[in-house]
Amino acid sequence: MQLSDFNTFDPKLNKKNVFLVSLGATEQHGRYAPLGTDNFIQNALMENVQTALPEVIFLPHIPIGPSWQHVGFQGTISLKPETLYAIIRDIVDCLKDSASTIIFVSWHGGNKPTVNEFIEKEQQDFADL
Repeated sequence: MQLSDFNTFDPKLNKKNVFLVSLGATEQHGRYAPLGTDNFIQNALMENVQTALPEVIFLPHIPIGPSWQHVGFQGTISLKPETLYAIIRDIVDCLKDSASTIIFVSWHGGNKPTVNEFIEKEQQDFADL
């Protein structure tokens, strides 16, 4: 279920939940593939995961990630790794009291180093997740 489908007073939100955050990218993929290729793949995968894991609460997809290797190609939008790190930190800070687990998934490889860095540096602050 999508977090955006709940309301603030939903009883399910009064217990510890598993949350999933899907990270994507908006970047060039050559002459014929669309800029949203990573996001399209990620969204299709997440639809299947939602069906298989209905108890997981899915946050809105984040469609932009670090894609600096593609900057200069028309339409590419890139976040600095420190910006993505701050986004991840803010999400975890907001969810930490209501989460048993927070899962970050990404089809775009450019997100992985930042997610891994966050886990390595912040795991002691969020040991309960």
